[in-house]
Amino acid sequence: MTGAQVVSGIAAAQATASAAIPSAQIGAAGGVAGLDGNGNVTAPVASRSITVQDSYTASSGLPTVTPRIKLYRGALDALAGGPDAVWMGGFSLPSVSGAAGDPATSAIVNIAARPYGNFNNGCALCLFATGGTQTDGAGRAAISGADWHEGVSANAGMGDVVGFYEHLDNAPARLILSVTAYTATSVTLASALTAEQINQLREGMYIWSNSIDPTITDTGTAAGQIPTPRFYGGYVTGWSGNKITVNGWSVFEQPPGAGAVPDVTKLDASVYSNRTTPTVWIGSPGKVFARNVYASYVEPTAGAETSLAHEYQAEEADFATYAKTPHSVKYSGYVLSPQSYGALNDGTEFTEDSAGVVVAGSLPIQISLWGGCNSSAIYGQSIYVASHCSKFDSSTAVGSTYTLSENVAIAGGMSYRQITRLQQDVAGANPNLYVGPVVTPGINPSVTNRTQSWYGHVNGYVNGAIKYGLSDSSVALCGSGTACGLTVSGSGDITVGPGNTLAFTPPGTVTSRPFLHADDSNTLHLQGSSGDPTNLIVSGAVQSGGVATSAGVQSNGDVETMNGHSVVVHPATQDNTNGSPFFSAPDGAHLKLGNSGGTNTSFSVTGVLGANAGVTSGSMSMSDLNNVYRPAQDGTQMWCSDCKLNGVTGVAAFYHANGTKWTDSQNNALAN
Repeated sequence: MTGAQVVSGIAAAQATASAAIPSAQIGAAGGVAGLDGNGNVTAPVASRSITVQDSYTASSGLPTVTPRIKLYRGALDALAGGPDAVWMGGFSLPSVSGAAGDPATSAIVNIAARPYGNFNNGCALCLFATGGTQTDGAGRAAISGADWHEGVSANAGMGDVVGFYEHLDNAPARLILSVTAYTATSVTLASALTAEQINQLREGMYIWSNSIDPTITDTGTAAGQIPTPRFYGGYVTGWSGNKITVNGWSVFEQPPGAGAVPDVTKLDASVYSNRTTPTVWIGSPGKVFARNVYASYVEPTAGAETSLAHEYQAEEADFATYAKTPHSVKYSGYVLSPQSYGALNDGTEFTEDSAGVVVAGSLPIQISLWGGCNSSAIYGQSIYVASHCSKFDSSTAVGSTYTLSENVAIAGGMSYRQITRLQQDVAGANPNLYVGPVVTPGINPSVTNRTQSWYGHVNGYVNGAIKYGLSDSSVALCGSGTACGLTVSGSGDITVGPGNTLAFTPPGTVTSRPFLHADDSNTLHLQGSSGDPTNLIVSGAVQSGGVATSAGVQSNGDVETMNGHSVVVHPATQDNTNGSPFFSAPDGAHLKLGNSGGTNTSFSVTGVLGANAGVTSGSMSMSDLNNVYRPAQDGTQMWCSDCKLNGVTGVAAFYHANGTKWTDSQNNALAN
């Protein structure tokens, strides 16, 4: 075929095509859509419904055409969005027969995108629930939100992309209208609705009134919460002229009651509204949820199960890493960051029941923290909880500590820290558990970076601790965190020391405090802090293996020494000749006065000495009395065993200090 013939054939084909579809009908109403050289539609497609169909031959051999994806405007069900709804998605499983793999047996919607910049260019799917426009803050995703048209200053904070972005706000009501009257099922407006206003109305819209029920008491304000709502609301059911009908009025967040009629003379004056004329707001929310996941479970009937699913997870956010270098990736799970930009931004703008995370319901475990040995369970400004792995073992060095948890309060530039920690006090033994305060100058450098934070370190002034002995089940009170003076053993015994004192502070003006301390393993010493003598007063009996006192013993009851022991009285001035006098009981019928130095000991009575059964003097021979014994006390009486008086052997002898001699009772010289 010659070139001329080819050209002629093409011209003929074009003429035939033009005759079949006039060019005036291409891309025109009532015509067809034009295609470019690549087969793409060159004119916009406008249709109430666009359906993507699957056409295939089923395994039965029958040709099958079924919808795959359908994009259409509006919904027949008013509760499913009504005429404003735009639906895109698949259909429920169609009833088709045949082998597995028929395309119509699945209806899955996929969205694939590749974000590359900031604002809406930074999200794969951007969702906006707002009353704003495309070009204001509500219509632009807050992703690295600075306009690069303004120059390099926009680079601050750049680099973010988001898979799914959501924007919500307290969008203005679609209509705010003045009111003249209410009935139980309607509201009369101050003027008739315009065509533009009617265009905004939909059945089922929220409608709120600033008329209140004055019988409801505001309990929220005093509790630091939003004022208790007292205003009326309902759902729009229709409209005509200057009237809007509703399904009935009830106070927001109160149990509905039939027949309520808002009063135009009783108006709200709270944070909700403070208008002086009766008003309704139409199409605005009373409460905004960023996201609401609803899942349900209905237990199947045994023997007629329709589903085997018994496990639910509200949400799972996995993050897979394949790192090779330490600290090469940063991950933050859920970040809740309320940000205040108003005049009030110190936290008091929020109600006292506002919370970042609320876990409700009767779950056996409301929060489960399941981290590894390198994970700190909680890291906050006022609280720290470490990993469960202390890494203490038999080789842990003495003095090593491991912080289990910490609570912090800041005052006057100081951090007051209540720390619970393990401490290795004895090599190879179980560590001990300490609980006590530590005061550290300054504020923790970081509660988001473990390298910079002082959590896990006992730095500062250790102001005391309770020590739990994990090897002997003891409990001790420790000054300065390590000087443990008072210990209760595992069996309940109380120990003071070693080397510590037990002091008592008297009432009133204190000049000295009595205290007990152990001089050695055999002596318990009571003395005053000023060095003054200290009395021990016992209102009951005292039983002791020995009592030593520098200031006397006072008792309102009996003072007893244990079997075979003595009561020793140390002299004011000790000499090198005599010891100390003591009382002892050789048997149950005798009380003996002796001397620890082996010398004789005198017993002086300034008053009358009475003896119901008589007084027995010491016995000596006349030779010893005359030649040896020279007592210090004038009038000392002894019994001369071999002296005779009136022919009777045994004479009471008396000592005369002025003559240094002994006589009988008649002042005669002793004779035998």
